[in-house]
Amino acid sequence: MKDDNNLDKTLKDIEIEELLKSVKSGQFSNDALKEENDILRPPEPSISQSKPTPDTKPKTGKNKKDTKPKSDKKAKKPKKKSKKPNKFLAKIKALPKKVKIIVSAVILAAILIGIIIGIISYAQTAYLKPYEKKYGIEFPKGIAEEFCDEYAQNDNLEGRLVITDTGSEIPICSSYEVIAPHAEVGTKLISNQQFKSIYLSKEYADLENAYKNADSYTDSTQEVKFTNIYGDNTTYQVIGAYYVTTRSQDDNDYLFMYNLYGDLTEDSFDDYEDRINSRLLYRTEYNLSYLDSFLTLSVESDFMSGFRFVVLCRQVDADIVPYTDVKINEKVHYPQVWYDVNKKENTYRFASKWYPTIYTDEEHKNTAVLK
Repeated sequence: MKDDNNLDKTLKDIEIEELLKSVKSGQFSNDALKEENDILRPPEPSISQSKPTPDTKPKTGKNKKDTKPKSDKKAKKPKKKSKKPNKFLAKIKALPKKVKIIVSAVILAAILIGIIIGIISYAQTAYLKPYEKKYGIEFPKGIAEEFCDEYAQNDNLEGRLVITDTGSEIPICSSYEVIAPHAEVGTKLISNQQFKSIYLSKEYADLENAYKNADSYTDSTQEVKFTNIYGDNTTYQVIGAYYVTTRSQDDNDYLFMYNLYGDLTEDSFDDYEDRINSRLLYRTEYNLSYLDSFLTLSVESDFMSGFRFVVLCRQVDADIVPYTDVKINEKVHYPQVWYDVNKKENTYRFASKWYPTIYTDEEHKNTAVLK
């Protein structure tokens, strides 16, 4: 074992000696030197990081006081925006004193007018409060006080019809109005249409006794008044009367449309005028005008079975001046059944059947023929 160690030592000495010779002679390269150094360099110690013990843990900054210096400067408050000057007030202030007085007076007057209007408006509806409390319903705005009790009993109330010559005061409701084949284009009695019509019961108004002939008509006031629920009055004057049948089989399958509603075309009105003049029991000095408005009142009649007595009225704006020049119609156009019963010839049997043409819009552009 000892001999082996001596041998190794001898070999290393020889290698070192040869190495020195090579260096001196310049035959040893840098690469060889590097390789040799790698062989001769002792191994570097490995570095292993040991985990810190609890005592050696770095302290956190939780308990440390904040060393950041506080600013001595106070927080600046946002500047308030300056209000823009009121140009209107500026102009008012710039006015002369006299003008300011006038402007103030005008403003005060406007305020007073507003207060007065408010008081008047309240006064106009204050009378409804007791009725609303009494009946527990809401009344139409502007309804006349005289109709409040009647309206509370029937909210279809349209107004009151007064027929002076029969002494009748009849409450008129929508249920009294004509339900004709053309009801869909008709309107209520409160309207500006050319023709309106009302059915009445004989027990409310004995129209036939008041206007059945020329003598009774001449002795009458010829006055009919309608007052709507708002207190507006419309006056009509009776201009004639005639009979119609309600059975088409009694007049050659035809019903004369006496219960008109709406606005006739001018041509249709001319045809209507011809038919009416032939049916009226008597004639006055009045001639029908297309510009007039008309109201027909009708009641059941005992003249013949299925007949109605029709009174034709026209609207007037002034006081009534009764017609006195009244002439009997010697050739009245009755329904065909009258001629059959009385065994007389119907001179109108070849007359064409008239059907009204009315406007179906307020602009009077569209029309319809009613049958």
